[in-house]
Amino acid sequence: MNVTWNGVLQVMQILVTSGAAAAVLKGGIAMRDAIRDLNTFTQQLRTEVSDHEDRLRVIEGKPERRHHERRLR
Repeated sequence: MNVTWNGVLQVMQILVTSGAAAAVLKGGIAMRDAIRDLNTFTQQLRTEVSDHEDRLRVIEGKPERRHHERRLR
């Protein structure tokens, strides 16, 4: 079997392209996971803020916000 320089370059191009595609895929998966984590954190933070606001309203003698008012914020 006779291996030419052109054949070696083509194999190297395929390997580099495959590696780049794998890196892009891993980066996309990491980005997706980070966005999911951020979304979960934001929802938890909103719940905590709503709880604190309701506690302050009770301390001030005001009624708690209704459930539909919480969703608007």
